[in-house]
Amino acid sequence: MLVPLNIPPGVYTNGTEYQSKGRNFDANLVRWQFGALGPIGGWRQRTTTTVSGKARRVISWRDNSNQIFAAIGTNSNLYAMTVGGAVTDITPSGLTTGRADADTGAGYGTGLYGRGPYGVSNPAVTNTINPASVWSLDTFGQILLGVLPDDGKLYEWNVDVNVDATQVTNAPISNKAVLVTPERIVMCLGAAGVPRDVAWSDQEDRNQWTAAANNQAGNFSLQTAGTILNAVNVKGGSLIFTDKDVWRVVYLGPPLVYGFPQDNAGGGLVSAGAVTTADGAAYWMSHENFYVYTGYSQPIKCDVHDAVFKDINRAQISKVTAWHNASFGEVWWFYPSADSTENDKYVVYDYREGHWNKGSLSRLCATDKAPLPYPIAVDATGKIYDHEFGYDHNGDVSFIEHGPVELGSGENSSNLTFLYPDESAQGDVSMTFKTKMYPNGTERSFGPYTATRQPVPIRVHGRQMLVKAIGAESTNWRLGVPRIEVKPGSKR
Repeated sequence: MLVPLNIPPGVYTNGTEYQSKGRNFDANLVRWQFGALGPIGGWRQRTTTTVSGKARRVISWRDNSNQIFAAIGTNSNLYAMTVGGAVTDITPSGLTTGRADADTGAGYGTGLYGRGPYGVSNPAVTNTINPASVWSLDTFGQILLGVLPDDGKLYEWNVDVNVDATQVTNAPISNKAVLVTPERIVMCLGAAGVPRDVAWSDQEDRNQWTAAANNQAGNFSLQTAGTILNAVNVKGGSLIFTDKDVWRVVYLGPPLVYGFPQDNAGGGLVSAGAVTTADGAAYWMSHENFYVYTGYSQPIKCDVHDAVFKDINRAQISKVTAWHNASFGEVWWFYPSADSTENDKYVVYDYREGHWNKGSLSRLCATDKAPLPYPIAVDATGKIYDHEFGYDHNGDVSFIEHGPVELGSGENSSNLTFLYPDESAQGDVSMTFKTKMYPNGTERSFGPYTATRQPVPIRVHGRQMLVKAIGAESTNWRLGVPRIEVKPGSKR
């Protein structure tokens, strides 16, 4: 008989390998579109200029004359890039440099004054982690606004590559983040060094921060035990994220201006960069789950939960960053695996089709292509890349491996004699068969076999089987539903 390998889209890694039978168990650099499997887009280095420090935030926008810019914030610098790829250092004078990596915060001077031996680090606070530094960036019309939490000042840059960013007049200092609301009011979050405070300017006036009867400036202190990390605009308002919970921002108009009802008491943000928006919704990584806000927040059922949260470097979790890949209806998170101190893995949620994906890619941060020609991302060496460009993955392998398929029952095994390929390019995919007699048994490997136009003779024996399909580099291969000719075999 012919057994079709009709595996549904997405990756499932929760539990054991055997529990993923009939699903895909592992993947790298692939995606599904309309049910068909193929490679993700490739990448090319956009410019030979690199940025100094570790980039944790990148955004793009158009100015009033329709010129396209991108801003890249590292722990030590702020850069502007034109659509042509020219990169200019616009770091404000006197910026306090942040941390490239999270650290424990233990050392001389840590903790209460006078406690412990003089000049000796305090072991009682070694579990206190100072996060890696992440710029908060937004735009006020054509003007770039930004805050580096370690520095705390609110800076602005008015798309002049000959002038560095400067401090916004009268704005609070010692801030954690900035948000420009749909009402064109600028908010400083964690304002004036208070981790739960929100301060905002007058409408259309980023230099007026003192509340008065004739303006809409003001401030509010959230009733939270958390520390504000970030905020985003969503359909119907804005959201403020702490590391403990989530708060809605509701515009009321004068005299109160804003209300702040709590939306979620337990789904706080895992890092300042771990949230992004798509089609008016917000998606974020929390400490043990993923969440979505579409008028209210709720956890997303995650088929790769174990692969992510059991293999993430908790000490460097503040480096997690999210971005929206609108062309494919995907939300991406880059994160450091347990064996790495820097982002080396990714997890993807396809919100249009509702499935999950994962793989390996060393990128610190990224942003969607609009208004740029391609999405851009930055790696740990400061290189800037165009993504979704061609299919060159710089030697990295794109593959899919599905969970076990039962071939026999009881003690009976089966022989696989022919592979009937279903691959558009005819020869760009190789397939390796791995068989076992029982879930924890010894694995045998057969192949690889090239998926050509004609049926491919194969010699495979076992009772349960999985297949690993590897795509050829720099090709836009497509894998449909291959079939396997199966004949009864001997008993175990």
